[in-house]
Amino acid sequence: MELSARLKQARESIAKSQKQMAKLAGASYRVWQSYEAGKVIPGGKIFEALSEHGFNANWLLTGKGSMRIEGMDD
Repeated sequence: MELSARLKQARESIAKSQKQMAKLAGASYRVWQSYEAGKVIPGGKIFEALSEHGFNANWLLTGKGSMRIEGMDD
């Protein structure tokens, strides 16, 4: 699975729209759309923000491990 698909799967797992997820991650709506379309690769700040909301950065980057950090809820 590609990074773009994992970002979409992460968003859908917490029932957020693209606009809501963009806000949560500190990105604009259009930039988030570009992430999910695979046109742009997110930078470290996006992964940091998603990690703060309980997503496993290793899973986001590689697909290995659990999607969520154990013991963290959004």
